[in-house]
Amino acid sequence: MAVIESLHKLVEDPEVAWALVCERTERWKRERVIEVSSHREHLEQEERRLEAVVERLLDQVESGTSVGLRLKQRQAELDAVRVKLAEPVAVDLDEDQFKTALAKNAEWLRWHGPVINANDVAQTRAAMRPLGIGKITITPTETG
Repeated sequence: MAVIESLHKLVEDPEVAWALVCERTERWKRERVIEVSSHREHLEQEERRLEAVVERLLDQVESGTSVGLRLKQRQAELDAVRVKLAEPVAVDLDEDQFKTALAKNAEWLRWHGPVINANDVAQTRAAMRPLGIGKITITPTETG
């Protein structure tokens, strides 16, 4: 528990908290780059496929063939795919926004924390690494 308490004292500094956020964001980007690009590629293929389907249905309408609700359905699917493709891909960090949000939520975090989950070893180690803590030495005290 002493380790967690020490980490909480370290992350109270906004500069340290910002460094942790940046480090975690970069790790998230590295982990998700393949997943995101693969998903985007799939959406682009789906967009091309739906465009072709809508074009064929329009050709059928022009030739007098009844297409029922298929045209509206495919156009709605195409619009949904285009909305997903328009979403931002990258996570952009803004230090000023972070500091504002941190100041705004500091009191809540103080009472509803912890910022670092004591039961999550990976999260604790990930928080320690950018702080320069690689090894922990525990020294017994008078109380235990």
